[in-house]
Amino acid sequence: MDEFTLTADEHVAETGRFIMSQQLDKILTYADGVSSDADVTAVHEMRKAIRRSFTCFKLFQPYFEPGILKPYRRGLRRIMRRLGICRDLAVFRLKLDVYNEQSERPLTELAVYWENRQSIADREVMNYLAKQKQQSLLVRYRTFTESPGLGVMKPMDPWAPVKTRYHLPILIYQRVAGVRAFDDKLEISTVKQLHRLRIQFKELRYTLQFFAPLLGEEVETALESLKQSQEHLGNLNDSTVALRFLDEMAVLERSVTRYRLYQAEEQERLVGSFLPVWQRFDQPDWRRDLAEMIGAL
Repeated sequence: MDEFTLTADEHVAETGRFIMSQQLDKILTYADGVSSDADVTAVHEMRKAIRRSFTCFKLFQPYFEPGILKPYRRGLRRIMRRLGICRDLAVFRLKLDVYNEQSERPLTELAVYWENRQSIADREVMNYLAKQKQQSLLVRYRTFTESPGLGVMKPMDPWAPVKTRYHLPILIYQRVAGVRAFDDKLEISTVKQLHRLRIQFKELRYTLQFFAPLLGEEVETALESLKQSQEHLGNLNDSTVALRFLDEMAVLERSVTRYRLYQAEEQERLVGSFLPVWQRFDQPDWRRDLAEMIGAL
């Protein structure tokens, strides 16, 4: 779909197809780096593009025939799970390295243990992507993204609104509502609930990024306002994953106990300090600026 130009007057389904194609381009760009040596940057970027693709599926599913996106979502989710393990291990090791650099008693054996686990996970994802089944999935998905009209839901009413400009406000405000729904629960939120909020923030950010060409330069300011909340919740997720990894260990008990205490304290600190971060984001000015961008469509 190289000749496609994103406009507010395009059919909303074809806008969705174009955005899916953009994300697939990124998936394929980084797939070689993952397949050859599980490069950390390639793993991260490929995983990010797949996660954005999931948001695409969620946004645009209503405009396609039932079930047509399901095989692509299912196949990409299988790849995502394997990439996720590699990414989580890489982040765990990076933060353990920082801890060891700052500690008078570095946990060297723990670092070696997780380096070996990383090597195993990297080999597994490389082998998985090399399978013909995964290659065929990406080829079929590419065919879909390059076939205008394929699978588009035909409205019963010939006067039904199909242009992107009519649906975009709904798509954005659904994501805004998904985030703001947590407002009255944050003082008692659990780690799991904050993880769900993190996912909602991601979907909102991805949606604004998808439609940035239609929203204008001001959207960058709106995206910047999301950044601090996302970074805070991202660090919380990293601590949660670290604690899970440590709980699964049956060796190096002393090292695990010491590092687990550190990560548990970090998790508690991040949970307790999130409310002020949220309050800096959840401001009337942010919502008013977003409404002005949408109103200009």
